[in-house]
Amino acid sequence: MDKKTVSTIAYLSRLSLNEQNQDKITKDLENIIKFVDQLNDIDTSDIEPLTNPLEKTAKTRDDIV
Repeated sequence: MDKKTVSTIAYLSRLSLNEQNQDKITKDLENIIKFVDQLNDIDTSDIEPLTNPLEKTAKTRDDIV
């Protein structure tokens, strides 16, 4: 991730960045990309995918005053 890429992303997002923000966002985006790469390395072959995250129901409790 370089400053030119961050500038392009900021322009497309209609964000105004000063030099300090640009340096911080560059580092943050690099960390996000590294994290996503770690997620891609996880073996999920034994995990059945959900068709909808709402398939799981939340535990509820009685609404007592």
